[in-house]
This record gives sequence, C-alpha cells and structure tokens, in this order.
Amino acid sequence: MTLSPPLLDRIAELLAKAKLPPGRDLCSYAASEDGAAFLIAITNAAESLIAEARASQALRVSFERECADADRILEKLGIGVERGRTDGGSLHVTRILNHIQETLDALSGADAASKHFTAKHAEATRENKALRVECEGLRKDAERYRWLRNHSANQWEHPVVVSQRRAAFDTMQYIGPLIGESLDAAIDRVRGGG
Repeated sequence: MTLSPPLLDRIAELLAKAKLPPGRDLCSYAASEDGAAFLIAITNAAESLIAEARASQALRVSFERECADADRILEKLGIGVERGRTDGGSLHVTRILNHIQETLDALSGADAASKHFTAKHAEATRENKALRVECEGLRKDAERYRWLRNHSANQWEHPVVVSQRRAAFDTMQYIGPLIGESLDAAIDRVRGGG
C-alpha cells in the first residue's frame, strides 16, 4: 500500500512538532493545549490512513476480480493465460485480437463447409427419394412377374404361352406354357442374357 505524498508530508510535519519539552512525559503533554491539538491531528492523520488503506484494499479486490474475469475469458477463448498476457501480466491485446480473428476465420470456413454439405445432403435426399420411387415401381413389376412365373400354370384359361414366328411360313409356332425356371430361361434367352 502506498500513501499519498501530501498525507506523508502531513504525518512528518506532525511528528516534527511532537518533540516533548524536557521533563514532560507523553501523558502530561497530551493534557496540555498543544498536546491535545497534536493528538487530534495524529487521530485525523490515522483516520485518513485507515480510509486510504480501505480504499486501496477495495481497489485491489476489484483489480484482482477483473484479472480473474479476464483470465476466465482468455481460457474460454482458447488463448490461455500464458499467451493472453504479457510478461508483466498485462493483457496482450494484439494476440487476443489476432486469436479472435483466426477463430472467426475458421468459423467462417466451417460455415461455408456446412453450407456445402447441407446442399450435398439435400441433393442426396432428392436422389434417394427418386430412387425409392423407382425401387417401388420395380418392386411392383417384380411382384407381378413372380405371380406370373409361379401361378400362371394354374390358370388354364389364360396361361403364359410362348410362341415363335417362323420366318419361312410367317406363321406362329406354339412352344407351350412356361412356368418357373423354364420361363426365366426363355426370357433370358430372348433378352440375350443366357
């Protein structure tokens, strides 16, 4: 704690005046008019010292709280106290601002990437929906074919009958009803798959 120069000068002045006259003790001097004035002055000086000490302590507490708050902010920013303060303990504002700018730049890049991936996700979602619609159509076709393949033999009135056009006579040749694997093989042959 530092005392203000005017207060130190006042205390020095009072102490210089406090020379006790020879043969007088402090109690008898304090009972005199000069001694009473001296005691009042010393009391006032002590009260001033106490008030200044209290104010200084309040400033110190406030300063320590602000330092602790600043250190918490540095930690939350990801800078850390070591990088965020100078060797003397002051805030290193340039480093802090540079770190904040780097963080903002990184967030801006992350935002651009997020927008890119959001667009890609939307595109994939649209493609997925189209593929689901196509798949549903193919599923229905496959169910029809399976029914035809597995149940048409029991439909004597309308069985699946395969015929072949004969080039020489331009007439149809009856091959016969096909079901199951024989129908699969006939379709594959016509399509060129087997």
